Amino acid sequence: PACAIMHAARKMRSGEWVPSDNSIASNGATARYLVDLPTGYDRNKPYPLVMSFRGANVSIAAFRRTLDLPTVVGADGIVVNMDCANGAGMWDLQRDPPVFEALLAKLEASYCVDRRRVFVVGHETGAIFANSIACTHGGVLRGLGSISGVAPQEMCTGSLAVWISQGNADATRMLGRAARDFWLQQNQCHATMSTPVEPSPCVEYQGCEMGSPVRYCEYAGNQEVPSFAAAAVWKFLKAL
Repeated sequence: PACAIMHAARKMRSGEWVPSDNSIASNGATARYLVDLPTGYDRNKPYPLVMSFRGANVSIAAFRRTLDLPTVVGADGIVVNMDCANGAGMWDLQRDPPVFEALLAKLEASYCVDRRRVFVVGHETGAIFANSIACTHGGVLRGLGSISGVAPQEMCTGSLAVWISQGNADATRMLGRAARDFWLQQNQCHATMSTPVEPSPCVEYQGCEMGSPVRYCEYAGNQEVPSFAAAAVWKFLKAL
């Protein structure tokens, strides 16, 4: 598909590329976001887009470093870290979705985005937001990466692929397992039939709706971002 060419150039600092820092406004709310273009970005080549949502009271710059999706994605996709609207500490399921929609439209107009491969990834409260967005935008999004999230409360539209990680020492681990079970039912998977996949201890469930696999990784830990998260979630999403 043809792509618009109004993309912002990244800046150079200390010999390294840094993400462009922008803002988006919608319904009286404004949110900052950071864009990491792929290495060797070609404005005429459609790229997958990964939109990433931080946890509570963490800056988007800090979360970008912690999860480190841009390094893992490299030349294969566009990574955008979006902040909560109006600089809030946490996501709001009423205030933030319209800002997300406005940002997605802006990104698709500004960069060469493969609209068939738009993904959302979130951690903790950002994973709650990502699950909600994935549920209500199943016809737009292709995949979800949820790190210590919970099941959405909304009525879902469409279907998409889902990758979930959950710490087994997390006091809210049952909510993470409930999110897994929600997506297993949503994607019509066999909840009792799974196959081990890399990295251990991840499993992928069988019998899911075509094109909507569910992969679940319950690791030894709490709510921290597990060291394998970025590489594992991108391997899953990239294959879609």
